[in-house]
Amino acid sequence: MEYLMFPTSYCDISQTAGVDRNHQVILTSYSHFGNKANDIIPKNGKFYAPCRIQCVFHARLPDGLGGMCAYISIFNSVYQVRCADGSETAVTLLCLHGGKNVKTAKDHVLRVGDTFQQHEYFYTMGTDNGIDSKGNAITIGAHIHFQVQKGHDNHVVIRYNYYTLPYDCFIEDVFFSNNTVIHWIGDSKKWCFPYVLTPLMMFDPIGKADGWYELYGERYYVKNEKILTGWQFLPKENNSSILYDFFFSGRGVMQTNSWISEKEAWYYVGKDGRMVMDEWINDPLLSSNWYHVDAKGKMQKGWFLDKNQVYYFLNDGRFPEVSSGLMMRSRWIASALTAWYFVRESGMMAADMSLFIHGKKYIFDVNGRCLNP
Repeated sequence: MEYLMFPTSYCDISQTAGVDRNHQVILTSYSHFGNKANDIIPKNGKFYAPCRIQCVFHARLPDGLGGMCAYISIFNSVYQVRCADGSETAVTLLCLHGGKNVKTAKDHVLRVGDTFQQHEYFYTMGTDNGIDSKGNAITIGAHIHFQVQKGHDNHVVIRYNYYTLPYDCFIEDVFFSNNTVIHWIGDSKKWCFPYVLTPLMMFDPIGKADGWYELYGERYYVKNEKILTGWQFLPKENNSSILYDFFFSGRGVMQTNSWISEKEAWYYVGKDGRMVMDEWINDPLLSSNWYHVDAKGKMQKGWFLDKNQVYYFLNDGRFPEVSSGLMMRSRWIASALTAWYFVRESGMMAADMSLFIHGKKYIFDVNGRCLNP
């Protein structure tokens, strides 16, 4: 499980949270009034993914005055993470002022669906502050307005005339630091960095023999006094001759129960860290979601025939409202030849049967084709 790392190693903070631990409003601008947001200026203008995250929203919303607000960018952690207060949870991040064309580590500007690995840069600061009722752009000093909350709740609410996450947290409660340097350019507040931010203990490979090591429940592999990162073909235990595929984060932590993106494909590592092959995978965050990987570990898409000779349909992109590779339920699937098929709530394709769907009886032949679409 990844630690939720603070997204920059050095930053100025020009405005802090607008509320204290006793829920008393701190005198500040309306954009922070009663919120736990911070205005942050990273040294190089970039934010680095605090864990694996995916962009789930990137758009303007009406400001209630006839204009439009600044571009709102919302990101979800892909899986649960460990927070500085000891909790393990999914998290939601909100960033403002980067504008429409936010530069990222991808070869294109930010867009919904982009996924970033921990330590990839996912957001850059900007001056966008919306559009007024006459269509004129409103600008502000370059910075990032930044909020975080626990859980995946991607809607925003208006609080004191500004859009905000409804259940935002104090940033020091959730983020670990890795020698983060904070430089105050405004008045520091009691409940902000660097007073209670928890430092992350890092594993030191110097002087260590090659092999597996564990520190605070996290596993590392050392080779030539260096911590391995990325995909590695290694024994499950020291002194074993059988090798498996493992994936290590940017700081060398073996990943478990996680999807890994590689060259536009997805792979899954299980609870022991080994890449899963030729198996069904149940989403650890949403138990009703199922995926399947092939004999090489790659997520499958489209029609899939399982070991029991039952067909399932795994989202191949034609249903953009749900994740790629997801086993579809209670859906009509059209073929390229205008034939129609139906997958039931169980995910199994209907074949050699009749079904009542929304009050109408449909008949399916032995190959699953609907005879009366």
